Amino acid sequence: MAGPGRIPQSAPEGGRTVGPSNFHFLLAGLLIFLGVEPFVGHGENSGALIQLAFTAILVIGVLSLAAKRNVFRAGVVLAVVATTSALGYWWTDATWLRVVDLVAVALFLVLAIAVGLRAVVLEPGAVTLNRIVGALCLYLLLGVLWTVLFAFVELVEPTAFAYARNVPGDPLEQFLYYSFVTLTTLGYGDVTPVHPVARTLAYFEAVIGQLYVAVLVASLVGRYSATLGEANGE
Repeated sequence: MAGPGRIPQSAPEGGRTVGPSNFHFLLAGLLIFLGVEPFVGHGENSGALIQLAFTAILVIGVLSLAAKRNVFRAGVVLAVVATTSALGYWWTDATWLRVVDLVAVALFLVLAIAVGLRAVVLEPGAVTLNRIVGALCLYLLLGVLWTVLFAFVELVEPTAFAYARNVPGDPLEQFLYYSFVTLTTLGYGDVTPVHPVARTLAYFEAVIGQLYVAVLVASLVGRYSATLGEANGE
């Protein structure tokens, strides 16, 4: 019988791990990252520090999602590639290493989100607190994914975004702010997408963010509340 906050444990099958998916560590890691990031986003070594923080979040994500072993191996490979290429970029300033870094991080995030969606939405069993926590993690991971996508677009096309004022710091730090402002449709207007690809990414993120909260999270919370009511005999 599954305890509170856990998805029922699955029997080993193929390459799957046997442990249940636990999203609490991932949520804690994401919140710590978002809280600490403003303090490491400036300075001479800010880019390397942010990249290391990104890698830590990705590793925690794959470990927390309890994916298939082959998916876990793919995640580890992508994390190693991302970290190595990022550190190489900050050492040599070679643009191709930055491209490899951003592509590896984006693929890693897509992998983590896909595995997380399967655990939150498709796994059998009742809606638990852990699944709701997982849904919140996926929402934050979407914001981080779009951060990387925006950074890649600007790397390819430096004039893709217009800025109301110059803000010092690493581009990932600036786009992390812009991504979550867009995801929540807050929109202060200090960063404006100009290139068609940048604009398309921006409105896709806004639409996905609203639908995610309105449909998936609301549905999970409603089903969880109904399950608690049934358990209490209401």
